[in-house]
Amino acid sequence: MESDTQVPVMKETNSIKLSKGQKNTYAGEIKLSGDDETDILKRIKIVNDELVKTYTELNATEEINNGRTKN
Repeated sequence: MESDTQVPVMKETNSIKLSKGQKNTYAGEIKLSGDDETDILKRIKIVNDELVKTYTELNATEEINNGRTKN
C-alpha cells in the first residue's frame, strides 16, 4: 500500500539584522527572498536607505547627547 507523503517546503523568510558596534557604529544584513531579482534589488535599496537614514540620524543624536561631535 502506497501513501502520499507531503514534505513541507520552508519558504525563506525576509529578515533584517542590525548590530551596534564599537564607537556607536551600526552594521546590517538585509535578507529578502522572491522570484523577481529586479524587485528584490529595489526592495533592498529601499530598506537600506531607510536604515542608513534612521541610524545615521540616531548616531548623530547620540553623539550630541553624549557631548561628542564628529570631526
